[in-house]
Amino acid sequence: KPPARYTEASIIQRLEKEGIGRPSTYASIISTVIERKYVRKEGPALVPTLTGIAVIQLLEKNFSDLVDYSFTSGMEDYLDKIAEGKKDPISYLKEFYSGQNGLKKKVEQQDKKIKADEGRTIDLPQIDSAISLKIGRYGPYVVAQDKKKKEELHASIPEDTAPADLTSEKLHELLAMSKKGPEPIGKDPKTKKNVYCLVGRYGAYVQLGEKTEEEPSPKRASLPHGMDPKIITIDQALHLLKLPRNLGMHPVTGKEIIANTGKFGPYVVHAGDFRSLGKIYDVYQVTLEQALDLLSQPKVSSRGANLFKELGQHPKDNKKINVFFNHIKYS
Repeated sequence: KPPARYTEASIIQRLEKEGIGRPSTYASIISTVIERKYVRKEGPALVPTLTGIAVIQLLEKNFSDLVDYSFTSGMEDYLDKIAEGKKDPISYLKEFYSGQNGLKKKVEQQDKKIKADEGRTIDLPQIDSAISLKIGRYGPYVVAQDKKKKEELHASIPEDTAPADLTSEKLHELLAMSKKGPEPIGKDPKTKKNVYCLVGRYGAYVQLGEKTEEEPSPKRASLPHGMDPKIITIDQALHLLKLPRNLGMHPVTGKEIIANTGKFGPYVVHAGDFRSLGKIYDVYQVTLEQALDLLSQPKVSSRGANLFKELGQHPKDNKKINVFFNHIKYS
């Protein structure tokens, strides 16, 4: 039985045990690995990503001493002595960066040895040697040789796939789908367009019609978690393609209210103002009246904070800037 995945609480316990970090830095350590997409949250669990595995393998292979637990804990101890006035910070930084075994010399030595292709290649023990896992600009993908045509086959790997869940069989399926090309699972009776089930960097999705110059962004809808893209029916696909739903116009602003589903679940949106539907309403059944009721309520952030004030729009990207506050209870 594999060990349980780390949670924020259990990884802090491990950091404390190894002497890494301090109470004031634990939150920033965890937020950094999440923001850089080295891990993703799945409930309370922190699941490593393929990007995270690639970074760690590159560092372990070329800068193993810098990612050793004892190096980090030793550095923390030295920093404590600097804070206490027992050690000189300038001499420590000079030795760390430009010393005989300093970072500058290590990078110069290893830079000549590191090959770009190797640096973005992931080695997983459960994957056969005929397949290569890579990290590219648009996320992780798999590469294999087509022996008959003597060419490389590429296929995207959904970003929410945990490295431990990848198997050679799954990767061969992705390659086979990529080689075969999209085949329609049926037609939409209203538009007479073909409906496809495809797999991209964000997972499986259904698509109405083909991508063309006239229609560069055909209508798409993500498959819910647990739905198998290999056996999806045309009726299921058409049901998913009902989103996004235009519920009607806001009586005050005259702007559209849309119901849709996204990375954080189902929601309604009006003029850039989002409200989660949660488990209260079905995104396919929610009405205009219900959406107006939700939008009239104070906005609550994902961390349970309440909207205090809207400051306006950012001058560059026009996104809203808001101030939130938390209700703090003392016992």
